[in-house]
Amino acid sequence: MPVKSNESYIIFLDSFDGTYEICRSVSNQDGMKIATGIVAEGIRDEKIARLFSNAPELLDACERALQYIEEGPEFGHIRMPGHNTGHDNVGMIRAAIAKAKGEDGKG
Repeated sequence: MPVKSNESYIIFLDSFDGTYEICRSVSNQDGMKIATGIVAEGIRDEKIARLFSNAPELLDACERALQYIEEGPEFGHIRMPGHNTGHDNVGMIRAAIAKAKGEDGKG
């Protein structure tokens, strides 16, 4: 049976050279740290560092939004005549998810 884990990404400012490092921390269901490591370093822009560290949560949000848009009408969640139901954004969301997962054929 797989062990549930919780992962988080932490941004550190390297005081030596002024760049940012992204560190990943993984804890088991009891909160005990089971793995840590640097996943990126030498990032010069704080906004890029924040985007990188939050990418897993952004991907999860996009996947949930896509599921809501695709399945919403089936359950009566998205029924607003004359309004944008989000269906015109499905292609963009799918492309962003594929790119985030490396499934866009460009990497």
